[in-house]
Amino acid sequence: MNESSRPVLAIRGLSTEVQTRRGVFRAVDDVSFTVPAAGKVALVGESGSGKTMTALSVLRLTDPGVRIVAGVVEFKGQDLLLLRENQMRHLRGSELAMVFQEPMTSLNPMLSVGYQIVETLRAHQKISRKQAKQRAVELLHRVGIPSPSTRVDAYPHQLSGGMRQRVMIAIAMGCRPSLMIADEPTTALDVTIQGQILDLFEQIREQDGTATWLITHDLGVVAGFAEHVLVMYAGQIVESSPVKELFRSPLHPYTQALIQCVSAVGVDGTTRHTRLPLVEGRIADIESRPSGCRFRPRCPRAHEACLEDPPWVEKAGRGARCVLLSEKEP
Repeated sequence: MNESSRPVLAIRGLSTEVQTRRGVFRAVDDVSFTVPAAGKVALVGESGSGKTMTALSVLRLTDPGVRIVAGVVEFKGQDLLLLRENQMRHLRGSELAMVFQEPMTSLNPMLSVGYQIVETLRAHQKISRKQAKQRAVELLHRVGIPSPSTRVDAYPHQLSGGMRQRVMIAIAMGCRPSLMIADEPTTALDVTIQGQILDLFEQIREQDGTATWLITHDLGVVAGFAEHVLVMYAGQIVESSPVKELFRSPLHPYTQALIQCVSAVGVDGTTRHTRLPLVEGRIADIESRPSGCRFRPRCPRAHEACLEDPPWVEKAGRGARCVLLSEKEP
């Protein structure tokens, strides 16, 4: 396989366990997927489904008490789980970058945004502080921050939420990474700013060839950005599909319910139904997940066969974890 056809990231059988007061529980369970070079992949699901934990496991940034117990995480041909910590530290921020959900908790409030960009650049590149400062101004200009030569000396609290997110993207793209992981990058931003942030990711992909792995709970964001979608529920991937096929004919009952909720709202924000549909119930916490199909307690089509672990069924280049796809529905 040549470099251009090799996925930039290939995850196979990734499992991560969390130690709690009640025991050890699996937060990420046998997760497998790939991100093509310069591709756009979205991982979607409700809060608590394991999306962020999957990303932190890939980057090996999990907290104490969290342990990766199985799997292969192949990044550009090398297994990240086998690297020494100093090797991982070199990759993070240079070849691998992450944009976190809330910039105010990721940016140091005591340091100017320019200083934080400069320190990141100098940690991975052999450049002077003056060169790094010039590069920081260029990056701020590129992500659309007005008056970048002035804003470079601003502190995070002096910037709007949208501009702080742009600063995070500037830090992430500073070393031209091969893969950028964006964890809920548009949360708490208004619709116009959301669109601008997604356009920015697309520009970075086109200009630098940076692949994007988008983590979100918002299927509306997925529809307007991703090429391929992975649906996650209670630590497992329950559906994998090209984005158009997913919205045209979702396979898993959970995906069907999510799309029904999205399609009930018009493009102008008005509801198309008297009562907005919702996915009944809530996702089980890590300590009380049901046996068999984890969506079973919330699924209107659940039956006796769902008490067993559902198989992963492939159909025409798509896949889903549901017994209804492997048998005639009762």
